[in-house]
Amino acid sequence: MVFLALGWHPRHIAGLIQSKFEGNFRWGQAWEGYDPATRADLYVRLFAGLVTARYDDLVDFNCQSAREQGTCHVADCHGNLLPFKQSVLDRRSHERLACRPIDRLFLPG
Repeated sequence: MVFLALGWHPRHIAGLIQSKFEGNFRWGQAWEGYDPATRADLYVRLFAGLVTARYDDLVDFNCQSAREQGTCHVADCHGNLLPFKQSVLDRRSHERLACRPIDRLFLPG
């Protein structure tokens, strides 16, 4: 969500994730047999789509939830995800999740 908050297009976010899937990051056997590009594209479209369709209001997009989920391992980082959360919600309200209208975000190409 942070990349969406910064105005990244979902296609570019998927490209970054794909590069991580292609590397040897000790993912285990859970990712074997899957095309990294397809998998990355699926997850980015899924999560961005949930926000766009208003099924996800990012209630758990905060530092405390990140620590509870084990995605943040810094005890006193003083970081705050609230500005990123607000940016995504503002972008959604203006129908510009990335740098183009939402209805064009999910078109191939």
